Amino acid sequence: MQSRALLILLVAIILGGVAVYLVQSVLRVEPEERVVERAPEMAQVVVAAVDLDIGDRLQPLMLTTAPFPAAAVPAGAYSQVAMVIGEEELAPVVIQQMRKGEVILPYKITPPGGRAGLTLKIPDDMRAVTISTDVIQGVAGFVLPGDRVDVLHTTTAARLAGDLVTRVLLQNIKVLAVDQVSAESEEDPKVVRAITLLVTPQQAQRVTLAQRVGQVTLALRSDSDQEEFSPDVMRLVDLQNIGAEAPTPAPRAAAVRRPAAPARPAAPTRLNVEVIRGLDVQREDVNIEQPDQPGAGGQQ
Repeated sequence: MQSRALLILLVAIILGGVAVYLVQSVLRVEPEERVVERAPEMAQVVVAAVDLDIGDRLQPLMLTTAPFPAAAVPAGAYSQVAMVIGEEELAPVVIQQMRKGEVILPYKITPPGGRAGLTLKIPDDMRAVTISTDVIQGVAGFVLPGDRVDVLHTTTAARLAGDLVTRVLLQNIKVLAVDQVSAESEEDPKVVRAITLLVTPQQAQRVTLAQRVGQVTLALRSDSDQEEFSPDVMRLVDLQNIGAEAPTPAPRAAAVRRPAAPARPAAPTRLNVEVIRGLDVQREDVNIEQPDQPGAGGQQ
């Protein structure tokens, strides 16, 4: 009896151990593999410390460095301010407007010693031409650098009757400057005496000649309107006809058919004539004179 009790106790201990092992296996939480994100490699890049306008000559206080992901650094970016400034008296000039925090890149500045001026904004194949304006011609001063305009020309040149006409001379032309102001950040309208346009060499010739033989006026475009159209020449007679109703054409009377006249027989050109001389009778052919052939005649 005692041995039986020991056997039961031993079996119970074994089963208890197995149960404990199974419970521990189920409840044991395996540590998850942690994905360690490595911080991206950073690099120092020169950026604008303040807003930079076209024509500003760079100074060390205008620039600073900021950390950038090495893989995202733009090509040509500078890593040190000294690399941009170089010798301070030969510091480059800004040729593209930049905002604070924007990366300084070579195409946004001139080479060392570059000049500040309007020439920085003129592409190699373009020209700057200036037209004189007043309040009316300059759209009451609302034309500002960076705007787009159409150039209208009013003249009597090459008109046989000497009447005035207005034609669209140029379309969608960029304004480079008004008077001596070329910064596109300018927002206040002002009455100016001169407006400088960005044109091709051929357009510059056209504008220059147009100013000598007539009056040049600007038409301001919307920022979103970049399309060119097919303009018509406006004449004085077109102004007179504005709003006039076109006259109603009178109804045509029905055509009355008339009988064709009978064809006239062709006039004979020769006649057979009897010529009596005494007792002698002869027949001869005689030519008849025609109206379009004067002098033609024959024997009668």
